[in-house]
Amino acid sequence: MKRKKILLFLARQLIPNVGTIVIVLAFLWAQQAGALGFLAPEATSTTTISYQGRLSSNGIPVNGNVGITFRIYNTSSDGSPLWTEIYPAVSVSDGLFNVLLGSVTPLPNSLFSSNDTLYLGVTVGLDSEMTPREQLASAPWAIHALNVADGSITTDKIADGAVTTSQIANNSITPEKLSLLHGSRIGTGMTFSLTTQYQTIPGLSIVVDLPTAQTVRLDATVDTNAVDTCIVGYIYVDGNIGNPPFVACFTRVNVVTFRDVSLAAGVHTFEVKAHTETSSSASFIYPGNSAFNYIAIAP
Repeated sequence: MKRKKILLFLARQLIPNVGTIVIVLAFLWAQQAGALGFLAPEATSTTTISYQGRLSSNGIPVNGNVGITFRIYNTSSDGSPLWTEIYPAVSVSDGLFNVLLGSVTPLPNSLFSSNDTLYLGVTVGLDSEMTPREQLASAPWAIHALNVADGSITTDKIADGAVTTSQIANNSITPEKLSLLHGSRIGTGMTFSLTTQYQTIPGLSIVVDLPTAQTVRLDATVDTNAVDTCIVGYIYVDGNIGNPPFVACFTRVNVVTFRDVSLAAGVHTFEVKAHTETSSSASFIYPGNSAFNYIAIAP
């Protein structure tokens, strides 16, 4: 093992020379060991970082147990380690391995609260530390959030999507706090023959009167029977075609399409239209098995 490098996972790739060991990293914030995926060792600490990598020697994946030492510094080279963790025997299978940094030697919160930039050094076996060291991404700084004082995070600091169903108490949201702008239609009729001209599928047309400007999500599921040609359809808004289309060729299949559109206040018409690419007497739609929905997703 003459030369070694650490690579950020999916951030950049190197083609190893002879003797090169390639390690691919992925840093994930771990609330518990059970959520960390394959080969994650058990740990009681919640302040851990999942470190996943790949070892190869001369381009051949490593197999077996390998001693690996991890060190964290506040400098990209030289300096003294602020934290060290030693794994005498890390199980490596087909080059892949996974450890929990902090599961052997706890990661102190002060490591992240006192340093804006940190670097990880890795040593395999008795070799010297690999160079260059890799700068840690922002995920490990989530550890420091464990010490945030109660009530110190304002609403503006909460990211969209951070509050999920499990954090909302039952019956805590009243109907007047919800957007009720939504609706759906089921097509009418057993079959609807198509031509090469776009036609509105019977029943799949909706007229709404928006009280304010809204972003509306439209989605349609259409039961098609394309026997000897292709059926192509779109969702139209106020007579204007919009991507993406739905396409079915030479088979019977349920096709799905959706479209998000920002609309001003007022009356708007939504339609699902379709046609055949070539004339066909045997290709048609089953409107009764088709549906069209809309819902306001943003003011």
